[in-house]
Amino acid sequence: MAGDTTSTPPLFLLGTHQPGWLARVGLPLFVADPRLRVYKTLPRAAAPWALDSGGFSELQKYGRWTVTPRQYIARVRRYRDEVGRLLWAAPQDWMCEADVINGGRVGPVVFAGTGLSVGEHQRRTVLNYAQLRDLAPTCHSFRSCKATP
Repeated sequence: MAGDTTSTPPLFLLGTHQPGWLARVGLPLFVADPRLRVYKTLPRAAAPWALDSGGFSELQKYGRWTVTPRQYIARVRRYRDEVGRLLWAAPQDWMCEADVINGGRVGPVVFAGTGLSVGEHQRRTVLNYAQLRDLAPTCHSFRSCKATP
């Protein structure tokens, strides 16, 4: 509501392909799982951050998810515990852009294509969110994973 001074201001996150910035920048960041998963020793976050599942790149390259929900959850928990300050993790979404669905080439970038409909992409995104919640009940709404006992 206009003039409401009691509401919390929005938190803007800076998307980056440099996971090392988590330890150095001190700003809220948005970092993709594919960039973090290669790290043996993860950086400690200097500020709150959120995790992107990397879905666009996954579907662009393979036309499907090659990472299972269980594998993704294991990594989310690792990032929560080792990087710290994780605000939330995105589900393994299925983007609906025509290039993702139909495949082809955009400049030098090749899209595998899923061959599925927009409706099917939406259904799979919602299903994945439900799977992640079922598999990780300690992750409230798969946004804020509570430490497991």
